[in-house]
Amino acid sequence: LLESGNYTAYYYGYDYKGNKLTERPSLDDFFTKLDERGDFARPIAAYEPIYMAGYIQDKFAFEDLIFNIGVRVDRFDANQPVLKDPFLLYEARTVSEVSDIGGQFVNHPGNMGDDYVVYVDNAANPTKIMGYRNE
Repeated sequence: LLESGNYTAYYYGYDYKGNKLTERPSLDDFFTKLDERGDFARPIAAYEPIYMAGYIQDKFAFEDLIFNIGVRVDRFDANQPVLKDPFLLYEARTVSEVSDIGGQFVNHPGNMGDDYVVYVDNAANPTKIMGYRNE
């Protein structure tokens, strides 16, 4: 594989021709935006993390000792979209929300809690339950 399967060039904030993006594309734009030929443009916004830091420091002396004491707090936010559920691409349903599938009543096993996530065979048109997951 070329570059061990990794990208050879990253273009965050730029189009594929190297031009800087004039707008900030959303995640929805990545999946839906088309170029002038009708092909998917796949724009990727620039990486813009949020970083904050602050500190408080004090200096005092006790007899012949001098103390410099302080506290520093750092905060880093990657400012990137993430999935609500790291195991699913679609909205999750719990046992308490699923009472029927395709008009058929569903009888859940007794040891499944109301907050367990239900896995089905097809997210768009489910016909049967494939499994359960406890958060």
